[in-house]
Amino acid sequence: MAEIQQIPRPVERHITICGIKVRKPSELEPYEVAFVVLGLVSCLAALGMTIERLATTPHTSNDFVFAFLLFVNILFIIYYVLHGVFMERPFEILVSLITVLIVMVYCIVDYATNEKKRSDLKLVRLIVVCLLGPVDIALSCLVAWKFFEGPGNLIFRLVGGNVGLQRMCKTYYIFTAFLGFGLQMVIVLLVLLLLSSEKNTLADSEKWIIGIGVPLSCVAVLIGRLGARLENQIMMYAFMVFCTAQSAYIIFLFDKTGDKLGSAKPRKKILYGSIIAAGAVGLAVQIGVISLSVLVMKNFGKGLKEILYPQEGRVNTQGDNYSSFTNNREG
Repeated sequence: MAEIQQIPRPVERHITICGIKVRKPSELEPYEVAFVVLGLVSCLAALGMTIERLATTPHTSNDFVFAFLLFVNILFIIYYVLHGVFMERPFEILVSLITVLIVMVYCIVDYATNEKKRSDLKLVRLIVVCLLGPVDIALSCLVAWKFFEGPGNLIFRLVGGNVGLQRMCKTYYIFTAFLGFGLQMVIVLLVLLLLSSEKNTLADSEKWIIGIGVPLSCVAVLIGRLGARLENQIMMYAFMVFCTAQSAYIIFLFDKTGDKLGSAKPRKKILYGSIIAAGAVGLAVQIGVISLSVLVMKNFGKGLKEILYPQEGRVNTQGDNYSSFTNNREG
C-alpha cells in the first residue's frame, strides 16, 4: 500500500484582531523590532515628562498649551509606529518621521526661546529627543524603504499576486494615512490658535470654528474612512467638500496671521510662524487627501472591498470584475 504523504499546512504569518489581519511579532525583521522598541521607549520617556508638565503647570500658561501640543504629537507617533509596522503601511512610517521632526523642533525652539522657564526636566526631555530622534528617523527611513522595495508581504497575502489589486490596495492605505495626518494637523492648528490668542481669549468667530469645526473634522475623517471602505460615492463627495472648506479656512488663517506677524513680539512671532508652517503642511495634506480621494473613487467596484472586507462586500456569482480579479489573485 502506497504511503500517503501529508501536505504541510502553510505557515500563518499574521494574526486576526477584530477581523483585521496584522503581522505576528515573531515575523518582524530585526531592524523593525529595533524601530518599534526604540520608538516606544523614546515616546514613553517623553510622554512621561510631558504628563508631569501638564500636571504641574497652570492651565492658563503657554507652557501648558505647548506641553499639550507635544502630548498630542507623541500619541500620534505611537499610533503611526505600531500601525505602520504591524500593518505594513510605509506612508504611516513616513508620517511618523515628520511628526518626530515636529516634536524635535518644538523641544529645541521651546528651550531656546524660553530662558525664564527652563528647567532640568525640560533639559532632560531635550536631550532624550535630540539623541533618540535622529535614530528614530534613520530607522523609519529604513523600514519605509524596505516596505517600498519589497512586494509588500502583508498586501500580497491579503489581495494575492495581482498587480492591479496591489496598486489599488496601496492607494487605499496611502489615503488612510493622509486621513490620520490631516486630523493631527487640525489638532495642532487648534492648539497653536489657542496659544496665540491674547491672554487665552478667543474671538466669537474663533470659538465657533473651534467648537464646531474640530468635532466636524473628526466626523469628516470618519466619513472619509467609511466612504472609502464601503465604496460609497456620496460619502466621499461629502468628505471632499469638507476638505475644500478646511483648505479655505487655512488660507484665511494665512492672511489673518500674516497681518499680526510684523508687529508681534519675538515670542509671538515664533507662534505666528508656527501657525503659518503648520497651516502650510495642513494645506498640502488637504490637497493630497482630495487628490487621493479621486484616485480611491476610481477604484470603486473593482473587487478590492470584497477582498479586504468580505463581510461587507457582495460577491457577484454571475461573473463580473470581482470574479476576474479573484481568479487572478495568485497569478
